[in-house]
Amino acid sequence: MNRALPNWKRLDMKKSGNVYNLHSYWTKQPVEIVEEFIKFFSNKGDTVLDCFAGTGMTGVASKKNNRKSILYDLSPICCEISRGYTTKIKNYPKLIEEFDNFKKIFENKFNDLVYFNYDGKKKRIKYILYSRDYLCPKCKNKFNSFEEEVAFLRGSIRAKDKCPNCGFSDYKEYIPKDIQIRELTLKSNPHSIRVKPTEEFIAKLEKLPNIKFPTDFFWGREPKRNYKIGITQVYQLYSKFNRVILYEILSYINGIKDENIKNIFRFTFSSILFNCSLLSAYTKYENTAYRTGTYYIPRIIKDNNPLDSFYSKFDLIIKTINNLYDQDTQVTIYNKSATKMSEISSNSIDYVYIDPPYSDVINYSELNLVWESWLGLKTNHAEEIIVNKEHSKDESFYEEKMNIVFSELNRVLKKEGILTLIFHHPKPDHWGIIQRVTTKNKFILLNKTPIQIRSKSRTHSQINTSKPVQGFLALNFMKADESKNLKALSQIEFLSLLTSLKEEAKKEGYVDRPDVYDYIITKLYPTYCIVEFKI
Repeated sequence: MNRALPNWKRLDMKKSGNVYNLHSYWTKQPVEIVEEFIKFFSNKGDTVLDCFAGTGMTGVASKKNNRKSILYDLSPICCEISRGYTTKIKNYPKLIEEFDNFKKIFENKFNDLVYFNYDGKKKRIKYILYSRDYLCPKCKNKFNSFEEEVAFLRGSIRAKDKCPNCGFSDYKEYIPKDIQIRELTLKSNPHSIRVKPTEEFIAKLEKLPNIKFPTDFFWGREPKRNYKIGITQVYQLYSKFNRVILYEILSYINGIKDENIKNIFRFTFSSILFNCSLLSAYTKYENTAYRTGTYYIPRIIKDNNPLDSFYSKFDLIIKTINNLYDQDTQVTIYNKSATKMSEISSNSIDYVYIDPPYSDVINYSELNLVWESWLGLKTNHAEEIIVNKEHSKDESFYEEKMNIVFSELNRVLKKEGILTLIFHHPKPDHWGIIQRVTTKNKFILLNKTPIQIRSKSRTHSQINTSKPVQGFLALNFMKADESKNLKALSQIEFLSLLTSLKEEAKKEGYVDRPDVYDYIITKLYPTYCIVEFKI
């Protein structure tokens, strides 16, 4: 066991690649980053624990590097995604046979639906573009901005957003109305073909059965943002076109007898659910994208052909998983709260790597509803360790639960073991919670300077604004024999210390505000109570 610290100042994370792209989630550490820590702080054959498993990247990194792993997550969809990522394919020929049978059945069943007659020839639908209608609050005119929006995305100069009737210009004030189909994109070599939907095609869509599945109602602040446009249940987040096909895919999957094959099909199915929903945005580069951590329906919706989405993702999954692991090292997954790790013996874990919820940043169970509703799963969100005032979960609730978690982590981790915590929060007082929890439960910080994890890519909003790229701090701890008392400073003392730390940070090469912030957090952490401050 390596108790020294790695000579890392900054690790760049790339949020792409075959493994990363197999399945989406609201927060996910790239497996390459997790591997760096696992290889440094543990040895082959060791047991690694992650009690906030998410998509199971700790399990993937452990399995790739011949470590056993134990994963816990309260969310059943997280456990299912983790299982999909970490289970080796047992009978590849039989899996391919099942997939070929699946394609044959679905191509026959939906041949008339996924093709469009163009110039006397059948062309396969790549995706359908939808957009909203709006009601002008000034003149009550109903209109849409589809042509202007798409022209802008395809390279033209953006027209000013305004009501074509009276000229009123303020999209925040416009009342969003129903969502309408505007254009089809057909597959054709070497270029795609864009066509307007015909009356015949619209009539064909209208004749489709109005399958009201899944029926679960959205709840929580973020998903309920779409109540104002009539989207109150999960099935309403899908066009009729996609809903019919997805429902049939799920019905087929439920009939598969071989559990290993069924799990791979379910993993594929859940991986395309958001990309085939009304959350999918049409972008400048025509790639599929949706905003993570929100249920925002974009102005221009790219409704992907779910059959082709399933086919391409299935190919990527089986090729990646089949070549990912040299050995079938054990991965044990528990669908339980991190506060209840009774299955683990005391002093049995060699290394802990955790990326816990960042208090009030993301409400996972609200956002996971789409996956869980389609797959018949349900999170006991009463036990979810987050800050959510709507559900009477304040900072004291979060701290109380995290105290239980870290008490358990102290119990199960070997005396010579290391715990790595990945965390970020823009408000220092939330860092103060983590500081109190780790200190109370006898964990000593080893970091002398920040180990930063930064995204190499910038989002569209980060390119066009001053918003920093996504970043995290990696804190490494060892167990202590007793708790340490943190020093509480007066306001004057704290401000003086803050000033000196800012100057110190700049001398050490930390210039940008996020870097200075990380430096100050790291320096305060072992000794002084972290309270709210501004840089």
